[in-house]
Amino acid sequence: REAEKTVEESQSKLEDAERCHSVEVEQLNLRLADTKDTLSSRVGEVEAELRAAQQQISSKNSALSELRQEMVDRKKTFDQQLLAKDQLLVEKQNQFDQQLREKQKETNKQLLAKDQLLVEKQNRFDQE
Repeated sequence: REAEKTVEESQSKLEDAERCHSVEVEQLNLRLADTKDTLSSRVGEVEAELRAAQQQISSKNSALSELRQEMVDRKKTFDQQLLAKDQLLVEKQNQFDQQLREKQKETNKQLLAKDQLLVEKQNRFDQE
């Protein structure tokens, strides 16, 4: 009888432990499901943030590329203008140099003519 009672008590304790264990497992499963939902939701949020960040990066890269091209175009235009101004300056310098040479030739001719006139006058004077 005593052994029967011990067996019944042990079986009762075992059933209680199984019920407790079953409740704990169910609670853990609920927590696990809740955690999975939370993580799944958070992953969705992070993926959306990542897509938004990638879109911003793409937009900024496009804007930067356009700005670079604009700067290249501006530099090209500036270089062309500078080259044109340099060429104009060289042309003006050449014209000035040419005019100066012509004036020097004219002045030299006039001086030579005056020298010849003086020499002729001096020769006449010497002859008289």
